[in-house]
Amino acid sequence: MNTPISNAHELAKLGQAGLQRRKAEGLHTGIIPLGYMVAISEEGRRIMVIDPNTAPLVRKVFELQASGQSLRSIQREVTRLGLRSKRGGVLSVSAVHHVLTCPTYRGLVRGTDGSLLPGQHDALVELP
Repeated sequence: MNTPISNAHELAKLGQAGLQRRKAEGLHTGIIPLGYMVAISEEGRRIMVIDPNTAPLVRKVFELQASGQSLRSIQREVTRLGLRSKRGGVLSVSAVHHVLTCPTYRGLVRGTDGSLLPGQHDALVELP
């Protein structure tokens, strides 16, 4: 039986413990990145899966970088192709930089100590 939480400090400790547990299990925490969406697993848990509508455009960001394009030219091209932020706006150059440096796209999650751990989600791109 659950006992009531008596103060904010206990609540914060429980929240941190839950966050650490999710990260240790390889589960993504935080906002779902572009190219992914939430689905419900067979066990009834919320999981992150590749979004078939936006994933090809996010992959294009990595392809353009590999071909030597600048961040600004990548931003212009994926905007022209229709990639938008989660809120429907045009991606900024800094958002493109975030996509290119976010370990989530490689199938990784960042542990509470900053280390990179294998995630339970599929990688959107395979990088060397």
